[in-house]
Amino acid sequence: MFMTSLFHASGGLIYHLRALRHARRLWQPYRAAVAGWLADWRPDTGHLLLLGPSGGYTLPRDFLGRFARVTAVEPDPLARLILARRFAGLNLDWETPGADLLDPVRRHPGAAILFCNLLGQDWRGTGGESARTARLARLRADLAGRSWASYHDVVSSGVAPMFHGPLRDDAATLESLLAHFWTGGELPLVDHGTHPLGAGRPADYVLWRLAPGRYHLVGWVTS
Repeated sequence: MFMTSLFHASGGLIYHLRALRHARRLWQPYRAAVAGWLADWRPDTGHLLLLGPSGGYTLPRDFLGRFARVTAVEPDPLARLILARRFAGLNLDWETPGADLLDPVRRHPGAAILFCNLLGQDWRGTGGESARTARLARLRADLAGRSWASYHDVVSSGVAPMFHGPLRDDAATLESLLAHFWTGGELPLVDHGTHPLGAGRPADYVLWRLAPGRYHLVGWVTS
């Protein structure tokens, strides 16, 4: 179930204010990395389903313009207004998420699916590693046979990294992945539980400096 609302920090008013302040400068390396990932992802369909796009701050217009129809599943009313304004002229329609994350996916069996920094937002730090791994395995099973992709928070920390990426890595453990970005000592972090999403396949990673003193390691996985 989506947890984004007007006052939810990961996608609501606080996030919109951060985007207004930081998207053009502080976020630019991260936005460029996401644009590169999306440019290389070419699902064979004219319909794109966006799950949790917020105001579309990381979505390039030329990417969305490749699709004859774009359906945005976004509960935040302010985000919908911003998204519509940013991408005026595109064939954009709206849906409100249901109780199940995959309800919109089932309603549009022919659409490609893009999780827009959504996965991991509603289960970070809960259930333990084995429970989160099982949840992601069920998600992959439910998406079998579909064209889908996701960029998502892997961990977040207040400690500045030594390396910002981008990086392609098939790290077997989260610890070995983190060693590419942070070196030495114990790292205080929030584990968003998405590292197993790649299921041992190479995935792409980049650092997102969300705000001064706040760093998110973001991963990119496709089907």
